[in-house]
Amino acid sequence: GLKAQALVYDITGSLVREFAGSDAARSGNELSWTWDLANSRGQAVASGVYQVMVKIKGGSDNQTAKVIKKVAVVR
Repeated sequence: GLKAQALVYDITGSLVREFAGSDAARSGNELSWTWDLANSRGQAVASGVYQVMVKIKGGSDNQTAKVIKKVAVVR
């Protein structure tokens, strides 16, 4: 099986929120997470740019892959 994780960082590189693969909604080969725009303490995040890193590990030869995207939060 595949292991997946999504990590949200602020512009300074500090970890804001972490999502486990078990928190993801699955549709075929796709995974998605819903972020309520709160940090790990449940507090609303400020407007700004955040980086989201998704890491996937698994397969027959246990390969790893990651992708990093920017997300803007506007309140």
